[in-house]
Amino acid sequence: MDSWWTALCGATALGVINVILFPVVAFITLPFTIITLGLFLFVIHACMFKFSATIVSGFQVNGFVPALYGSILLTLFNLVVSVLL
Repeated sequence: MDSWWTALCGATALGVINVILFPVVAFITLPFTIITLGLFLFVIHACMFKFSATIVSGFQVNGFVPALYGSILLTLFNLVVSVLL
């Protein structure tokens, strides 16, 4: 990331993409999600991560594996926040 402003824009883009695009993609790929017992959702989130990096300039994800790590970290963060709230 180039700056804090870029990080904020990247987080906003990721949030908007997850609200609008994620339910549609998750529904379309439901058979894969069922076969993999939900692990395919990490792949979907990683793709959303990469897509938000293409939209926001200065926000970079260098490959699919770092996007997958970011997806896993984001899921763990959401889990901790959900438990605390």
